[in-house]
Order: sequence, then C-alpha cells, then structure tokens
Amino acid sequence: MVRNLNERRWRRPVFGVFAALAAAAAVVIIPKLFPAYHAPQRDGSSESSATAALAEAERAIDPDGRVWPDAHSRLGGVAERVVALDVSPNGDVVGSAGTDGILRLWSSAGDALFSVEAHAGLGVSAVVFSPDGNSLISGGGDSTLKRWDVQSGTQSGPSLEGHEHPVTAVSVSPNGGLIASSGKETRIILWDAKASRPVRILNGHRDLVNDVSFSPSGSLLASADASGRTIVWNTTSGSVEQMYNGTGGSINKVRFSKDGRYLVMGADDGQVIVWDVANAHVHKVLSGHGSSIVSIAVGPDSTTVATAALDNSVMIWELETGRQLNGYIEPSGAVYAMAFAPGGKLLTGGVGHDITLRDPMGKVETR
Repeated sequence: MVRNLNERRWRRPVFGVFAALAAAAAVVIIPKLFPAYHAPQRDGSSESSATAALAEAERAIDPDGRVWPDAHSRLGGVAERVVALDVSPNGDVVGSAGTDGILRLWSSAGDALFSVEAHAGLGVSAVVFSPDGNSLISGGGDSTLKRWDVQSGTQSGPSLEGHEHPVTAVSVSPNGGLIASSGKETRIILWDAKASRPVRILNGHRDLVNDVSFSPSGSLLASADASGRTIVWNTTSGSVEQMYNGTGGSINKVRFSKDGRYLVMGADDGQVIVWDVANAHVHKVLSGHGSSIVSIAVGPDSTTVATAALDNSVMIWELETGRQLNGYIEPSGAVYAMAFAPGGKLLTGGVGHDITLRDPMGKVETR
C-alpha cells in the first residue's frame, strides 16, 4: 500500500539538559571509544580523537539541529532502527528503510513523499537508487529484489528472485545495466537490470556475504564476507581480480571511493582498511572505533570517508593520509546507515527513528 504524504516536521531538542547529560557522558565514555590515534605509518595522525569527538558531540545536539523526527515510526511503522539510506544522484530525493519493513522516500527538504510496505513485511535490508534516479532498488527478508518508481511509489517490473535466503546488500553498476546482490549465503548474483534475470553467479566466498559494491567504472565488483575475506571481481568475466583475507573477523561493509582508487573495508574488530586497488595492497589501516563497523559512506570528492560503529561512534577520515578529521558520539545510538549527498552533507540513520542531515565537519545543519 502506498501512502502519499505531504508533511514536514522539525524537532528542536531541549538543549540545556540534554547537552549537559551528553557532555558528561562523553567525558566518561569517549576516552574508551576514541583511543589516541597511534601507528604513524598506518594512519598518519597524532591528533587526539577524544577532543574532536567531545566537541562534535556537543555540537551535534545544537537546539537548531535539523532532523527528520521519528522517520520510521510516525508514518505508521514501528522500526527499532533505520538500516538503509541512499540519496538520488541529483540529491533531490532520499530513500530509507527500517526494521519495520517500510520503504520511504523523502524530498531533500525533509518532506515525506510516500511510503511502501515492501518485501511482505519481512524487513528491508538495502536501498539504492538507479543511476538515472528514476528507480529505487530494494532488497529484503523475502529473498527478493524489487524496483520502485520514484514518482509514483509503485513497483516497476517484476521482482528479482534467485536468492535462497534474505538479501543482505544491493549495488547498481554506474551505467545501470547490472545489479549485484548478496544474501545470507556464500554466493553473489549479477542481474541484467533490463531483462530482469540473472546473468552470472559468483562463487568464491567461504562464509555468508555481508556487502557488495561496484567500482565507479563498473568493471569491478567488491564483496565481503563474515570470514574476513574481500574479493574484487571482474564483472565481465566473473573472474577474481584481487583478494584480501583479513584477520579482524568479519568484513561488514565495503565501498569504493568515487575515483575508484581505494576500496574501504569495515571490520568486526573496529578497524577500517583502505585498499589500494591499482596496486592490490593495504594502503592504510584506520584505528579508532571501539567495536564493529556497521556503516561506511565515501565522500563525493573521493578524499574523505565516514565510518560508524556499534559503540555509537562516527568518524570522518582523510583517505590519502589516514588522518582522522572529525569524530563524535551519536547520542541516540549506533548509526547503521549513512549516505553523502552530492554537495557533501552526510545523512545518518540508526537506532531510534530519526534521519539526520549534518555537515560532516561541523554541526547538524540548520535551516
């Protein structure tokens, strides 16, 4: 069922008490969550992340902070958290999904456009826009992929059926011709987007695949699994081009930089591995999070990456040097989904129902 909604809500938190509590909590927990940034060869930073995190935590709850309040509860769902976010290529539309199984589209101003009960109410795990911005592709607990018309909110074309278990991740090639998906299984399916059929099955993982990501050229696909293995595939031949076998447990998230130079991997031990794609080796290992990485978003200029972990920490890094540029503790809980808008603003969603738009180097955006 599609519900057309035109509503706009802005929340202005009670700053005085909340800020004091958040600052006090930050003083206690941030030193544990944001240890000093050592290993110069690996990360190149000597700046105290605790200081940056505390300052940002205070700014993040500015009374004029812009949020989309209760994004995944006020429209009829009761989501425990937001699990997926994407921004259309032109930045005009935001797609989001929560554990309530509801898919939602928003204008960039925060107005709700429509909501859809997708994937038989079994949960939506992934959302990604097509390169032309006309469709939003979702993957869910019913083991299918579905495409939604952004204008009408209706499903366009048949569901893509082929996975035997719930879908975990979806990525679309830059030209829109291929869709890659993973499920709670060891294989990856490449789909012909126009013909709505599988064109290739990629086998090579030794554990459940957590994430997939196309390179900017579309010639490569990265996939990561629960054993700590990341594979870079040739999308034309289906052959393995590169492989990384990590030692920090599961690799939960993978993303190519927008220029294709780096592949960023987030591990279960809290480390972020920056892989040099051209030379097939580790470029930097970024240390600072205190628990599993659950979300990664690469900046539109290819110079920065945002990472989030289960300890509620969010960090902004410089890809080339590995230097931490900013960091903060999200007061409402872990950030499970992030996406950069074309202009460089960062959308975040996670525990709680809110979707927040912020300057990654400053406070929540005000209007």
